[in-house]
Amino acid sequence: MDRAAGVHQHRLRGRPRPRHRTPAAADLRRRYLDDHHDDDVRFHRPRRAAGTGGAGLAPRRWRTLDASGVRATGPPRHFEDRTPAPRRTAPRRTGPRRRRTAHAAPHPSAATACPRAGDTAADPSAPHRSLPLPAADRRGATVSSAHGRTREIPHSGWADRSAVDDRPRPRGFPRTVSWQVQPSSAACAGGGIGGRSGRSKTGVPVKSAARTWVSGIAVGVVAAAGLAGCATEAAPQAPQATTAAFDTSELDSATDVCADLYGFVNGKWLAQAQIPPDESSFGMFDVLRDRSLEAQRDIAERAAGDVPGEDPSSDRYKLGVLYRDALDENAIDAAGARPLERLLASVDAVTSRDDVVRFLIDDAVRGGGVLFRSFSERDHADASRLIAYVSPTGLGLPAENYYTDPSYAPIVDAYREYTATALELVGVEPGAAAEQARRALALEEELAEVSLSPEEQRDQSADYRLVTVEEANRTTPSFDWRAYFEAQSVRAETFSLPQPAYFEKVESLLASAPVEQWRAYLRAGLVRQYDNRLSKSFRDNAFRYDQLISGATEQQPRWKDAVADVNSAMEDAMGRLYVEQEFDESAKAQAEQLVQSVLAAVRTRIENVDWMSDETKQKALHKWSSILPRIGYPDRWRDLSGLDVTAGDYFGSLLAADTFNHEFDMSRVGTQADRSEWITSPQTVNAFYNPLDNSVNFPAAILQAPFFDATVDDALNYGGIGVVIGHEVTHGFDDEGSRFDGAGNQVDWWTPTDRAEFDSRTARLVDQFDAYTPIATRPDLHVNGRLTLGENIADLGGVNAAYDALQTVLATEPGSGEVVLEGYTPSQRFFLNFARIWRTAVREEALVTQLETDPHSPARERTNGTVPNTPGFAQSFGCGPGDPMVHSGDDLVVVW
Repeated sequence: MDRAAGVHQHRLRGRPRPRHRTPAAADLRRRYLDDHHDDDVRFHRPRRAAGTGGAGLAPRRWRTLDASGVRATGPPRHFEDRTPAPRRTAPRRTGPRRRRTAHAAPHPSAATACPRAGDTAADPSAPHRSLPLPAADRRGATVSSAHGRTREIPHSGWADRSAVDDRPRPRGFPRTVSWQVQPSSAACAGGGIGGRSGRSKTGVPVKSAARTWVSGIAVGVVAAAGLAGCATEAAPQAPQATTAAFDTSELDSATDVCADLYGFVNGKWLAQAQIPPDESSFGMFDVLRDRSLEAQRDIAERAAGDVPGEDPSSDRYKLGVLYRDALDENAIDAAGARPLERLLASVDAVTSRDDVVRFLIDDAVRGGGVLFRSFSERDHADASRLIAYVSPTGLGLPAENYYTDPSYAPIVDAYREYTATALELVGVEPGAAAEQARRALALEEELAEVSLSPEEQRDQSADYRLVTVEEANRTTPSFDWRAYFEAQSVRAETFSLPQPAYFEKVESLLASAPVEQWRAYLRAGLVRQYDNRLSKSFRDNAFRYDQLISGATEQQPRWKDAVADVNSAMEDAMGRLYVEQEFDESAKAQAEQLVQSVLAAVRTRIENVDWMSDETKQKALHKWSSILPRIGYPDRWRDLSGLDVTAGDYFGSLLAADTFNHEFDMSRVGTQADRSEWITSPQTVNAFYNPLDNSVNFPAAILQAPFFDATVDDALNYGGIGVVIGHEVTHGFDDEGSRFDGAGNQVDWWTPTDRAEFDSRTARLVDQFDAYTPIATRPDLHVNGRLTLGENIADLGGVNAAYDALQTVLATEPGSGEVVLEGYTPSQRFFLNFARIWRTAVREEALVTQLETDPHSPARERTNGTVPNTPGFAQSFGCGPGDPMVHSGDDLVVVW
C-alpha cells in the first residue's frame, strides 16, 4: 500500500493496492481521492491507465497504481492557455476515425441467453429492439480496425457505446446496437442473465477496483438485460426517448428488498457474474473504465500509426512514439535488464553511509521513491501557497501489519521469493539473491514497526508536519535536507516532514545497518520500482506474487500497460485528445445542473441539522458556499513541449518523462496555488473531493451511463451520478474534511460541544460497520468501521442529499412522484439504481486486501449499511421497524 503524505483526496472508489509501487507526485497529491474502483489489487502494476478508475473503494492515500488509470508523475504543470477544441454535437465518430462493427455471432466462450416468454419471434417485420450483446464472457464482439487487424472487444452484457451504433447524438451519451430477436433454439438452452459485465482494472477503479466491481445494467443504459444471444444485427433504428433504463426481470424476487437491498437488486447477477481472468474484481465502474481505455487505445493507435508524418515536437507524435515502443515486446524482451544497468551501477557504488544518502538524493531527482518521495502540495496551514512534502514510501507489502501478522506469512514468503527472483534477473547469483532478499525484507520490517496503519493514515494531522530544514536535519543528522532539495532545484526553507518516527528510524538504520544491507534494500527497491517496464520475465515474476493479493489468473493485455505508460508520461496530452474525441458540452451542461441541484439539497440539510449550534452551522454554510465544482475537463492544458522522447528507447523515454514531470511538480514549490488546476484527468473514471482547495471533481469519463444519461428518467440519474455528487460534497463535512475550512486551510471551526456530538453520532456508524463480516470463510475479518468512516459518512450523506434533490424535482411536477415505470415509483427506482451502481464481483484475495487497507467498505456493505440510515428508503418500499434495512431510535444514524 502506498504511503503518501500530504492531503487525502477522497475518491469515489478505490481498490486496495497489493505491493507498494512508489507513488508519483501527482499520485501522492491525489491520494485522498474518493474513488471506489481505484485499480486492481495488483502488486506489480502502478495505477496507470488513465480512465480506469472506479467508484467504490478508495484508498485513503493516493495509491501508486491507480485504477483510475492515472499514474501521475510530475513536476508542477506549466499550463498552456489552450482551450479545448470546439465540441462536435453530431456523430461522435466521423472522418478517419475507425468504426468497430459488432458481428451477430457471439464469442465462442460466451454463453447465450434464451429469449424470455413474450419476446418477439424472428420475423423480418418484427420491430427491432435495443438489446444487450451476448452475456457471459466479457469478450464478445469482433471488431475490425482501420489498421487492418481484427480483435475482440469486451462488453458488459450491453452493446458497448463505442462498438456499433454510429447514429448522430451528442457525444457522451451511450450508443446501442439494434438487434432482432430470433426464435429460441437448442443453442439457447441454459440461458443466462443478460446483465453480465465485462472486465476491470488503471485507470481505474471499476476497477472494480475496488478500484471492485461488476456491472450488468447501468444507470441509463437502454434496457432489457436478459435478452442476449440468439440475435442477428439489424439496421439501427431511430433513437427513442427512453424512460425505463433497466430490466426489472434482473431483480431477485426471492429476496426481500427490506431485508437485503443489495441482494434484491444484484443477487441474480452475482450468481452469473464471471470476473475476467486478469482482474481481481469487476463492476459497474469497470464498464466505464473499459470504455475509456478503449477510447484511449484508439487515440494512441492512431497516433502511433501517424508517427512518420507527425511533427516530432508535437504532443501527438510523442504520444504515438511512447505507445508504439511500449507495444514492442520483442525489443523490450531483447533488452532484458540492460535498461536498468546504469541505475544498478549506482547501487553497486554504495560503500558508505554517505553513498546511501547520495543515492537517495539522485533517486529523488529522477522522480523515484525507494525510501521516500517528494512532491508539491498546498500548505495545510495556508492553502494559498504550495510547499514541498516528503512522504514515506519504503514498504513493499500492502500494509505494515502484513510484516507481523502470522496469517499473512504466505504473502511475506512470496514477496521475499519475488524479490530474490527479481535480483537474479538483474544478474545477482541465486544464493546471493536469496540472502539479499532476506536482508532487504529485514530492513523493511524495521521500517514497518514505525509505519502508520491504514486507519492511522486517515488522520490528516499524520500527513502534515511543517519543519524548517534545520529542524529536519536535527531529526536525521546523517541526511542533509538542504542538499536534497537543492539537487531538485528547489529552495525550501520549510517543508512538511510527517511521521517523524519513520524518519528517526531511517536515521537509526543509516547509522546501524551494514552497508551491504543497504545495498540489498536499494537494489531490491530499484527493481521493484521499474520492473513493470522491463522484459516479460520481470513481469511474470511480479505477477506470480500478484496472484496472492489479487486472485487474478492472467496478466492484463499489453496494450493496457501501454496506455498506462502514456498516461504516466503525458496524461494531459491524452486527456486533451480524449475530450476532443469523446466528450460534448451538452453532457457537461446537464451535469452542471445536477451538481447544482444536489449542492442545494446539501445546503438545506445543513440548515436543518438540529444537533449543531448556529455558530458552527454558519461556518459550515460558509464552507458550502465556497465549494468549487470541476466538471468534465480543465480549461487549460499543460505545456509538454519540454518533454523529450526517443523513438526506440522505451525505458529511456519513460525515465526522461519521470524526471521531466517531477521537475515540473517541484518547480511549483514556493508559488501561489492555482485553484483552476485539476487534480485528475478527464479520462479517469472516478470522482474526487480535495479538502485543500474545497473542490468536487467529476471527470468527463464518469459522466455517462450507467451513472449519467440524459435520455433516462430523473430517478436513475439521481440514484447514479446524483449519489456520486452528494458523496463527494459530503466529504467536505466528514470526519476529516470537516477539519478544513472553505479556503482549504486545516483549522478547527467547530465548537467543542458540536464536535463532541458529531463524534458521538459517527461512533455509532463505526459500530454498525464494525459488525459486518463480508467473507463467510473468514468470520474473524470484519469491516474496519474506523478506517471506512469517512467513506461511510459520504455514502450516507450522498444518498440522503441526492434523494432530497430528486424529491425537489418531482415536486415541481405534481403527481410525477407517483408515476410507475416497470412497476416502480421514481423513489424506488432511485434506490434500485443506487444498489446497482455498486454491483461488484470480487475475488476473495482482493477482498481480504481491501478490508485490511482500503477506506471504502465492500460493495454489499456500503449499500446495505447505508440505506437503513436513510428514512427515504423505508418510506419508498414500505419497510417497517424490525426489517434489516430499517434503523430506528438510537440505531438510526443521522449526521448530515
